[in-house]
Amino acid sequence: MLRRALVLLTAVVLAASCAVSEPDVRANDADGATVERVEDPDCDAATIGGEEATLVAALSISDGVVEGLCAGEPDARLDAAWSELIDIVPLDRLDAVGVFGAFDDADSDVLAFVAMLGDANERFGIVVNVAAIDLDPDEFRLTLAHEVSHVFTQTPDQLDVTVDEADCSTLYNGNGCFLDGALVMEWIDRFWSEQQLASIPDLAEGDEDGADRRCELDAGFPGPYSASSPEEDLAESFSAYVFDLEVPAAVAPRVDFFAVRSEFDAIRDHALRSTQVPPVSSADLCGP
Repeated sequence: MLRRALVLLTAVVLAASCAVSEPDVRANDADGATVERVEDPDCDAATIGGEEATLVAALSISDGVVEGLCAGEPDARLDAAWSELIDIVPLDRLDAVGVFGAFDDADSDVLAFVAMLGDANERFGIVVNVAAIDLDPDEFRLTLAHEVSHVFTQTPDQLDVTVDEADCSTLYNGNGCFLDGALVMEWIDRFWSEQQLASIPDLAEGDEDGADRRCELDAGFPGPYSASSPEEDLAESFSAYVFDLEVPAAVAPRVDFFAVRSEFDAIRDHALRSTQVPPVSSADLCGP
């Protein structure tokens, strides 16, 4: 099962440390890789990602704009992945993305992950497996949309990172406690039964082992991975919405969840105006 992950605050090994520079103009090499280096306090082993892989490069992002290379060596694949992302999501909807990084592992089943940068949920890092771009371009593009949902569902208007798990009355995801009325809580109320929630040993970690069984029993899930947790379910459904994928009737209510919310129109319209051919999902169908 290919995995798109939401990762908690743990360390990732950096291939190179950040170098200090203050360029006025972003520079690229002949292959299109960003070569200007900048200092970013969140671009280090203590604040980026998890124990998924070795980070080979990272870009510092400010208000949806690449400021420069903050870790590793110039890598045109990372810049190409960023170009894919901004073809899908308008720049003004990426204001919470602070770092965009890459690891390179063709054997890994992890396509990408999101990590909160620092102790506050105001900046996030998206780290992608650049080996997946060529292995399955369609799946990679779906993954980018998926990961963006892990950002906008954890911003301060959605998640309180000052509340401990023991004091959380809604759902604690490892980073914080979801607010009443948060998108994830609305999602759970709409699409997850108490029995399904109870079948997951640790909601903060998800449950891939039990996902296949939940998928077999409920045709509403857009695929087995979506049945691993409510957050992954929302993310998989969001990527289907963004690219206007054809889904079974049982899955349609999950896609419509976003369609009736005008704040997501700009993302979907931007993605569909892209000159690229919409991706095709390879996810297996759920249901008896």
